[in-house]
Amino acid sequence: MAQQKRHRAAELTCSSYDAEQPAAFYLLDDREGLEALSDATLVVQDVELPVHSQVLCVQSKVLLDMFGAVTGSQAAASGSKEKVVMKEPFSGCDLFEVALFLRCAYCPTSLTPDNLIAVRNSLLGLLRLADKLDASRIMQAVAQSLGECVNAATPQAELVVWAEAAEQYCLPELRMRCLIEMARRLAHGGDSLAATFSATAELAKGCDSSTLSMLLGLLAAGCGPTGAPRVALVSPAAAVKALDSLANHGSFEWVVERYSLLPAGVGEPSYSPYFRAAGVDWRFKVYPGGQESAGRFSVFLVASTQGNFTATCIVTVVDQGRATGKADVQIQTTAKVFTDGTSWGWAKFMLAEQLHDQFYGYLKGDRLVLRASVEVTARNP
Repeated sequence: MAQQKRHRAAELTCSSYDAEQPAAFYLLDDREGLEALSDATLVVQDVELPVHSQVLCVQSKVLLDMFGAVTGSQAAASGSKEKVVMKEPFSGCDLFEVALFLRCAYCPTSLTPDNLIAVRNSLLGLLRLADKLDASRIMQAVAQSLGECVNAATPQAELVVWAEAAEQYCLPELRMRCLIEMARRLAHGGDSLAATFSATAELAKGCDSSTLSMLLGLLAAGCGPTGAPRVALVSPAAAVKALDSLANHGSFEWVVERYSLLPAGVGEPSYSPYFRAAGVDWRFKVYPGGQESAGRFSVFLVASTQGNFTATCIVTVVDQGRATGKADVQIQTTAKVFTDGTSWGWAKFMLAEQLHDQFYGYLKGDRLVLRASVEVTARNP
């Protein structure tokens, strides 16, 4: 019964926000019970938000340090632990954006791109807050959702703002997605390179020099051999072709905290959230106890897509243990055909003994880092 309740809660949309009861937006169906168990209160625009320090500390390094400092000083002063009331670092923040941040922290599975697109006007504020709190996983989820908004109908001014925000917050894939769309429009803006640069000059009035430089570089991407750019000869069609090639590449990362809590029986899978890369939704499927036999760590990539496509994939288990001489384990597929729900990967990606070997840093601090790089080589509707 409890599982069914959580499942219904995960399907709630972001339109369920009620300014009179903001806690219901992130505590969902279990609000009353969770409020009673809260050990901290955030004060935002004079509104008190009940929270749980353990949930927030998992998501935010800043809050982890702040809660640690407050509880440590309380213990030193009185020897008892009292409920923490925290106004910083939320001073000056918008109440809805903080509630949205808490929704990400408490129920990340409900924050699909479709849900976040419905509150797109608040996403940049959420991004600023996640950056301020050093909440990297929430930042990546927001960046993915912003990327979902990028299409031919996105206003040009919005693309510029998003591209510059992505640069500020070190989100290269979001920035590239915005710049590719901007450059594609410029490349289609006229029958000659002169017309393209005329449109670029007009755009330059609203963007910074870094964004403009990157746009010019993208427009020149089809110039010819490296070191011999022939900008004067670049046609809009060549630029678009080069940009489309860039759009067929992508990468994503799954960080698994407390890896030891994943099911470890043979044939018992665990799934990552979905990631958007190369125009496709992907997720990892892993078998800590082996897919077919014990003693193996199995890794697969699952695609969610309409139609089918062909792609090559590289999957890496990151060695987090050493600054130099890293021993990442990396395997690449040959070209594989993906349909909706199809998975490709390796039942014998690596030995479980090697994964757990403390000589390496594959599970440093009970934390696993998986990375994937994909290239879509053909698409069929």
